[in-house]
Amino acid sequence: MAFQYDQKLKQLDTFAKQKADTGMAGKSSVQRTQKYIGLGQKSAAQTTERAEGAKAGVRKLYDQVDVGSSRGKDADVDFQMAAWMQALEEQMMEDVTDPGTPEPSKLDFDEGKIEFALAALGDVESLGSGGYQALGPVVNKGMYKGQRAHGKYAVMPGNIPSWTKKYYGTQLTPSEFLQNEQAQDIVAENMLMANWEKYGSIEDSVSVWFTGRPLAKATADGAADQNITAPEYLDRWRKYYNKRLKKEFGDK
Repeated sequence: MAFQYDQKLKQLDTFAKQKADTGMAGKSSVQRTQKYIGLGQKSAAQTTERAEGAKAGVRKLYDQVDVGSSRGKDADVDFQMAAWMQALEEQMMEDVTDPGTPEPSKLDFDEGKIEFALAALGDVESLGSGGYQALGPVVNKGMYKGQRAHGKYAVMPGNIPSWTKKYYGTQLTPSEFLQNEQAQDIVAENMLMANWEKYGSIEDSVSVWFTGRPLAKATADGAADQNITAPEYLDRWRKYYNKRLKKEFGDK
């Protein structure tokens, strides 16, 4: 388990360095990464402490009891030891999430994988249609009627001023936003992370990006954009997300 935390810390550290090198991470994104690394280090330390405590407990039992000579009149001591070891094992298993049994419809995601989630979002919204320079069709109904989605992640013009001020630090106009790749990345990344932290699921976060609602509610409400429903949108996003993960990490 400590090894798993160590691997996660290395992954997060690499992610943080990549973001620092490209200059595309906002202050809030860097702070979240540092916070996550700190939590991982604390968990790894707790795991190491628990393992050392378990070993000490076993040594104490073996020091107090000669298991080999306990057959016969003292046989109950062996059963006590077995029960203690079983309880210890069960307790430690409760602290470990089985990677082979994820929650239904929940993807394996943590902050170290945000670059893949972000790239997949860009794939769904603008792959082959302009990328950072993309302009969507004019919306003919709803709250965004008359507007056109801007950029790689299809941000509506009505959201651009407030979102760029909050996450990029400078309020941009739609035309300025369309020419600023860094601002587009930072806004989309921070929105995804904020909703992941709020709802606890990257799929809910992507659904909020698309519909303004987490996936279950969006599905129940029949939320759709033009000719695509929320579940269909999520299916497309998962395909690109998994494809990018496989390209980076293989079939592991």
